[in-house]
Amino acid sequence: MAERTPEQLALFAQQRANQATHTLYTDADEDKPAGACDRNGELVLGVCRVCGTYEAGLEDAPCPGARPNVGCSNSVTGGQEFPDEPFIHRGP
Repeated sequence: MAERTPEQLALFAQQRANQATHTLYTDADEDKPAGACDRNGELVLGVCRVCGTYEAGLEDAPCPGARPNVGCSNSVTGGQEFPDEPFIHRGP
């Protein structure tokens, strides 16, 4: 196995630091998002309780804090709509 470069090590350290700023749901949480659970109701994806970021996004940036809730009915976003994100098709 090849040795990690200093740049790679710095990136991994930053990703760990970013992930540590998020507060994740646990299986014990009654309000965990259904989209992050398997069919048995067990949490299978990492989801931040504060900003709603899923899985790999947890490593991309530190938790920005709560996002405004403007009444989106999309279950993926937990009822939140974010103007800086692409349009989400809501069906017919």
